Amino acid sequence: MEDLGVLPTLDNTILQNKLQYNAHFGSQEVATALGRGLGVLHALQVDQDTKDALRNPNSDDVVFELAVKGVEDKLASLGVGDSAVLGNRVATAFEDSKQLIYEQEGLRPANVPVVLSMGDFWPASVLVDGENHRLGLIGWEFAHTSLPLSDIAQFCGSTKSLPCQYRSLTP
Repeated sequence: MEDLGVLPTLDNTILQNKLQYNAHFGSQEVATALGRGLGVLHALQVDQDTKDALRNPNSDDVVFELAVKGVEDKLASLGVGDSAVLGNRVATAFEDSKQLIYEQEGLRPANVPVVLSMGDFWPASVLVDGENHRLGLIGWEFAHTSLPLSDIAQFCGSTKSLPCQYRSLTP
């Protein structure tokens, strides 16, 4: 681990169009580096001691309050007719995923591993050092074990606030 100094975050870099004009460290290179980094993180072996050490009910509560609880209202504000039903499904899926990861390991399909997850993976958590072609990740306070797509889903969902031409950073 090293101090990368004061660097812009990925969302600020995108909003300032700095990736668009950098032929050596543009959006494709950044997306590839992020994918490789997540691959390395998700490939780490996670044993029961690690799962227990990273279990953080307080962060689960924060995620629920900030991200899950507001889904129904957000959908309603977008004119989605079944917002209450869909909001309830998201809340139920959130609780079910915790059960699969923490308490009922036998219910999770054998081919779906529990992986180490950053827990707060979004463009503002990615530092961009375009000059040295490096990325850094900040904000590990929500790190936990999760299902493999949780980091990717969070990143993709959070890019909806970025300009349309940069949504190609997401799979």
